[in-house]
Amino acid sequence: MVRINIVEDCRDSRNLIYGLGESDFGFLFVVADYCENIYYASFSSDGNIKSEILNIKTYWPAANFSEDNVKIDRMIKNIFDKHNSHELNLKLTGTEFQVSVWKALINIGEGSTVCYEDVAKAIGKPKAVRAVASAVKNNKLAYLIPCHRVLSKNGGLNEYKWGVHRKLKLLTYEKK
Repeated sequence: MVRINIVEDCRDSRNLIYGLGESDFGFLFVVADYCENIYYASFSSDGNIKSEILNIKTYWPAANFSEDNVKIDRMIKNIFDKHNSHELNLKLTGTEFQVSVWKALINIGEGSTVCYEDVAKAIGKPKAVRAVASAVKNNKLAYLIPCHRVLSKNGGLNEYKWGVHRKLKLLTYEKK
């Protein structure tokens, strides 16, 4: 079981490591600091990290990046390890509203699903359904912020940043 902690302040957010590892859901590109606080996680269809590196540099333009596939690969194994207890620290980077939505998503139990309206109610903004959908779409932490657990009101899978086929696979995996 994975326990998620939200890290407010990181000691060394200027020096970040990145790497790519394999999972049952495809390649996962991860950015973390040396204390293993995870800043970014994105599924990659082809394992090409060049576009991912360009993307992360827009989020953290002042950071120094270095590749550390050994450490990142170990972190990825911990992310998807259902047999051992692991604690993962996440650094959420976004607006106050986005962070409130992402924190609400973390509270959705594994194997459960909700609709956007449920999330809006959970954060105390029941009329902000579209804003919630936008925050879900802008999630920078694939699987760790479980946006795959959010369905349309009628139960449809909707779009998913990393592919509807992957969303379905993640939901099936979590129900086991």
